[in-house]
Amino acid sequence: MEFRNIATFLRVAATRNFSRAAEQLGYSQSTVTIQMQQLEKELGTQLFERIGKQVNLTERGEAFILHANEIMMITNAAMTFASNADLTTGSLRIGGVESLCTAILPELLLQFHHICPKVETVIKTATTEELIDMIKCNDIDLLFTLDKKIYGSEWVRAVQQEEDIVFVTLSHNSFIDGQKIDLKDIIKEPFILTEKGGSYRYELERMLAAQEMEIRPVLE
Repeated sequence: MEFRNIATFLRVAATRNFSRAAEQLGYSQSTVTIQMQQLEKELGTQLFERIGKQVNLTERGEAFILHANEIMMITNAAMTFASNADLTTGSLRIGGVESLCTAILPELLLQFHHICPKVETVIKTATTEELIDMIKCNDIDLLFTLDKKIYGSEWVRAVQQEEDIVFVTLSHNSFIDGQKIDLKDIIKEPFILTEKGGSYRYELERMLAAQEMEIRPVLE
C-alpha cells in the first residue's frame, strides 16, 4: 500500500474535490484519480462516489479515515526515528484495547518495522482505564483505545475518530428484511456482549437505561 496514496486519500476526503486536492498536493487531477483507483483496488472497496461535481465518501470511505490517519501517524513517527541514527534502536511500547490491537495494529506495525527494523515493539492490552494509568506511569509510550473522548493536558491526542456501535447478526435472521427495527425488539434477542464494565458495553447499557430498557446477554 503506497504511503502517498493514503496521504492523497486524506486530502481528497478533506476537500471533497479531486481537482482541489490535486492542486494542494501539486499533482495533476489524473494522478489523484489513478492513486485513488489503486487504493480502492488494494482495499477491495469503493471509497468515493461522485454526484455531479461533488465527491462524497462512501460509508467504507468514512470508516477508512481512522485507519488512514493511524497509518500516517505511525509512518511519520517511524520516519522521524529513521531520520535520526540515535533513534533507530530501542523499544516502542504500545498499549491498546484488545479489539484494536487485533484489527488495526498488525498492518501498522509491519510498515513501522519496515522503516525501523531495529526498534523493538512491545504490545500491551488492557482496558481504557488501565491504559491511561499505564501512560501516566510511563509504562507505555502511546495507546490506542475505543472509548468516549478522553481529555488530559499531560498527553497529546494524535488521532481521534468517531466510530458507530453496531449490532451483528446472521444473514438469515428475521430482522434482515430492510424494515425499521425497534430497539425494544432487538434486545429480546440472545446477545453475546463484551465483559461488563467495558467501554462500549457501558455506553450501550447507559443508552438503554436512559430509555428504561435493559439487555441480558446469554454470553459475555
